[in-house]
Amino acid sequence: EPPEPLAARRWPAGHDVHHEAHGHGWVQGSGPDPSGQEENPYLYADGDPVNRIDPTGLIDWGGVAAVALGTAVGITATVVLTPVAGAAAPYIGFALGGCVGAAASAANSGAGPGEQGAQCLVGGAFGAVGGGGAGSILKSVGKSL
Repeated sequence: EPPEPLAARRWPAGHDVHHEAHGHGWVQGSGPDPSGQEENPYLYADGDPVNRIDPTGLIDWGGVAAVALGTAVGITATVVLTPVAGAAAPYIGFALGGCVGAAASAANSGAGPGEQGAQCLVGGAFGAVGGGGAGSILKSVGKSL
């Protein structure tokens, strides 16, 4: 657990806080963001630490949520479409999931509608290939059991 911030400590009269902060040891917030993902290495969580909470500084929770959303949409759409679309259901379902996940990730990063649409197309293509391929493999494995 990181030490208590210097400003929150109660110091005895005459204590040199400047030396405490700059003389030695680790001080909370004095080093660059360990993720290395920011243009400014001293900017944590893209300048939004309230909405992008991560104790290690290495995870973008909005991106994690976008992946989870895309996966949930892909699985749900595949299950719903299977009676109608048959073998094409995993391709269609995960194309939808990839589109939703990629667009949500782009929106989380502050991208505008045009960029979100472009990311939806790319995510949809990768989702169709990945999800459809996985669906085909699982179907063939299921038949062989």
